[in-house]
Amino acid sequence: MPNEQILLTDTNYGSWKPKMEDKLKRLQLLEITLRPPSMTEDFSAEDLNWFTVLERKAYDVIIGHLDQQSSLVANAHTINQPKTGSSLWKYLEGRYSVHGIINHTTLYKKFENIQYKFNTNLATFCNEIRTSINEFSKAQLEISTKLLIVMILAKLRGPFDYRVQLISQDLNDTHDVEYVLKRLEEDVIFLNMPTSPMCPTTPSVSSASGKRKTPPLSDFPPKSNKTLLKIPPIPTEPSLQWYEPPYPPRRNGK
Repeated sequence: MPNEQILLTDTNYGSWKPKMEDKLKRLQLLEITLRPPSMTEDFSAEDLNWFTVLERKAYDVIIGHLDQQSSLVANAHTINQPKTGSSLWKYLEGRYSVHGIINHTTLYKKFENIQYKFNTNLATFCNEIRTSINEFSKAQLEISTKLLIVMILAKLRGPFDYRVQLISQDLNDTHDVEYVLKRLEEDVIFLNMPTSPMCPTTPSVSSASGKRKTPPLSDFPPKSNKTLLKIPPIPTEPSLQWYEPPYPPRRNGK
């Protein structure tokens, strides 16, 4: 519907903006709304007064196309300054556009929620990281390479700790995020191990019922032919034999 009023929300700025521009253009307010700050430098007092009226009119039109939350935010922004359409337009663009704080916050939360789940494909995890970082670039959300690498490695815990340490030791200022992701993908078999490589697990065999069972200890060959030393238990009551010297004590002068 051509007369349908679309209200700005946290998620629809991309579709709201062209419709709002079209309405301001029909009201002959778009040029004023998009004006550069230097536009009024050579205005006479009379022109400036009329210009102020148009600026306020543009402000009222824009504020009337915001939802309740966006309207509260806009009013808070302009509470201590003149209510002009141009300043409100720039503020909304900086807040809600793809380069704005709202979108940046959403993209960062999306990155933060990426976690590697055990027994899943590590390549999927790496591709999700790549997609998220690509969205950062499109939105001009600048995060240092070092911080990105730290946040990625921090997502890999438990049995990954040893491998993360090895990758960290090899890093220098010339390495980028892609280097880290490729290193992780090269070690996909290692990283998918449910247990630490330093802690071998007990093998299991299949029984007649088809279920896996752990073989008894008697099935394993002895590790050594040496007999283990038997350590006597600690006595519960004091015994004199524990305090007898190995030879008679010497007497004085002998």
